[in-house]
Amino acid sequence: MPKSFTTRKLQRHLENHYGDSIVIQSQQGQGKSNINMSSNITLGDAIKAADNLKAELKWSKGKETSRMYNEQTDDQLLYSVASIIRRDIDKVRFFKEHYPTSTEVSFENSLQSMPDSLVKLLSWITDEKAFRTCTVPSNTKTEFVRKSLALTECIVATSRSILTPFHLGLAIQVYHEFGSKRLIEILNAHGFCVTYTKLRRYLTSVGNHEISRISGDRYIPGGIRSISEGGRLIQEGSDNIDINAETLDGKNTFHSLARAVFQTKSAGVYDYGSERIKRRIERSLAIDDTTASLTDAIPYSKPKCRSEPSRRSDAFDKLQLCDHNKSNDVDQIWIISRLLSRDIIELPRDMKATEQKIPFWTGYNCLLSKKGADVTVVAYPPIIDAKPNDMVYTAMKKCLDMSNDAGQDYAIQTFDQQLYAIAQ
Repeated sequence: MPKSFTTRKLQRHLENHYGDSIVIQSQQGQGKSNINMSSNITLGDAIKAADNLKAELKWSKGKETSRMYNEQTDDQLLYSVASIIRRDIDKVRFFKEHYPTSTEVSFENSLQSMPDSLVKLLSWITDEKAFRTCTVPSNTKTEFVRKSLALTECIVATSRSILTPFHLGLAIQVYHEFGSKRLIEILNAHGFCVTYTKLRRYLTSVGNHEISRISGDRYIPGGIRSISEGGRLIQEGSDNIDINAETLDGKNTFHSLARAVFQTKSAGVYDYGSERIKRRIERSLAIDDTTASLTDAIPYSKPKCRSEPSRRSDAFDKLQLCDHNKSNDVDQIWIISRLLSRDIIELPRDMKATEQKIPFWTGYNCLLSKKGADVTVVAYPPIIDAKPNDMVYTAMKKCLDMSNDAGQDYAIQTFDQQLYAIAQ
C-alpha cells in the first residue's frame, strides 16, 4: 500500500467492497476522525477484539523489556544499582550549623538515618546468611549489621562530604584513648574519621559552649539540671590528682584537686547530651580571664574559735526547724530516729549514748530505696590547684554555690579520709 493512501480513497474502497454493510459517519470539526459502523459486527465483538489486542500488545511489550534486561551487561546493572543508592544518599538529612549530639551518635539512630538500600546491599555482601535468606537487617546490634552500618556511613560521608556521627565519634574516641594526632590522620586518610583539624574545631566548640554557661564566678556543668528543670539531687566527689608524680629532681610535679558532679535521672527522661553545639571555625580557645574564676583558689581564713554542733537538744525543736515543704515523712523519721539513738529522749530500755543504731542519711535512704532503671550523669568542673587548705575550701565553696544556683539549699560532697580531715 502506498504511503500517500488518503482517508477519502480508503473510505471509497471500503464502501465499494462492503456495500450496504458498512456506514461511514463524518464528524464535524477539524482533526476529528470519522466513525465506521458495520451491521455484521456487534459491540461485544468489538470490545472482545480490543481486549485481545491490548493483551497482545502488553505481552509483546513485556517480552521486549525482558529481552532488554537479559541483554544488559554487569556494568549496566551495577550502574542501575548505583543510581538507586545515590538517589537515596542525596535524601540523607544532616545538620550544617550544629554538631550531632551524643544521643544521635548511636546504633539505632544511624540505622534510621542512613539509606536503607545501601544498608541492605552491604549486609547482603558481608553476611552470607543474610544473602542466602534475603533478609533485611533488623535493629539487632549484630557484628555484621554494625560493620555494614559503619561502611554505610563511610560511603555516605565520601559521597557527599558530610560529617557523620560515626566519623566524629571515632575521632573523639581515638583522641581520648591515645591522644595521637598521627593516628587520627592515618584513619582519616583511609576515610574512617574526620581530620585532626575538624576534631580540634569540635573540641573548641564544646569548650566555648561550656564557657557560655559561666555566670560570674559560678558554673553548672553541662548535663546537670536544676531543680526547677526537673533535676534531682546533686552530689559531688573530690579527690587528689597527681600528674608527673615522680621526676628526676622532684620538681615539675602536678598535685591538685579534681571534682566530679553526679546527678541521677530516670531512664525515661534521660536527656543528657541533647543540647546542640554550634559549629565554629576556631581551633583553640582564646587566652583570657574568662575562665579564671573557675580555677582561682579562695583563701581560707581559719576561725579563732571552732564552732561545734550541739549533739544534745530537744528532738521536737529539731523537727520544728525542718522545712516541711522540702522534706517528707521519711526524712523526719530519720531525724527523730537519730536523736532517739543518742539518748536524748528517755526510753524504758537501756541504750548507750555513744552507740548509733540508725545509719547515716545515705545508707538510710539506700535501705529504703526502690530498685529502678536510673541513669547517673557525671560532669567534671575544672580542677583546682592550690595549697591543701585553700584547695579544699574552694571546692566546698564552689560546690555550695553550684548547688544553690541549681535550686538545692545544701551541698553534698564526698572526700577521702585525708581530705575529709582537712575539710573538718
